[in-house]
Amino acid sequence: MPSLQRRRWLGGLSVSALMTIVLQPAALAQTGTGWLLLGLGTAAERPYRSCALTLRGMPAKGGGKVAQVLHYPSEPGWGGKTWPWRTPQGQGELMLLALPAGDYELEDFELVQQSGDTARVDRSLRPLQVRLRIQAGAIIYAGHYEALDRGAASSKQGPQGVLVLSDRSQTVQAQLAAEDIPALRAGTLRRQLPDPALLRHPQLMHAPGER
Repeated sequence: MPSLQRRRWLGGLSVSALMTIVLQPAALAQTGTGWLLLGLGTAAERPYRSCALTLRGMPAKGGGKVAQVLHYPSEPGWGGKTWPWRTPQGQGELMLLALPAGDYELEDFELVQQSGDTARVDRSLRPLQVRLRIQAGAIIYAGHYEALDRGAASSKQGPQGVLVLSDRSQTVQAQLAAEDIPALRAGTLRRQLPDPALLRHPQLMHAPGER
């Protein structure tokens, strides 16, 4: 099927049908598969153009790590499902990704800000090391991460480019229920948000409640 014809055909499908097509090879046809659900975006004040999180599978003894990048705005051909969101505090995408059950880590981030022809890139000064355990049949919610530029004046108090973490699990659960996606009906939503106070990462801030 030509690509243009295929895009028109996909555009006429419901969200549920699209989820079945996108996720069947990765999830429905495999056993031992779970789901990672997280929000990624930018704060409304001094917004970044884009932000990215690196997700790595934790290696077995003597093995290597497999990595992929979660990117906002999501890139063409990304293998998951996204829903856009916008609040007075920021905007971004809620991302759903099918993964083999196992241990993972959100390791690094990259934030890009554009001002005219000049781009500034902020990266994690050290690994985030946000550990996640994907469980078969479960939907693991890891929180919402928003890129925030704290301004040049903040450099004396800490890094200028940071991530703000918030818990929107109730909103997310209601949204998934409203979508009624067949592949997720049997899945249980489980929260696995890191505690910034325990991680002590200079670029991970906590926003209590919804943002």
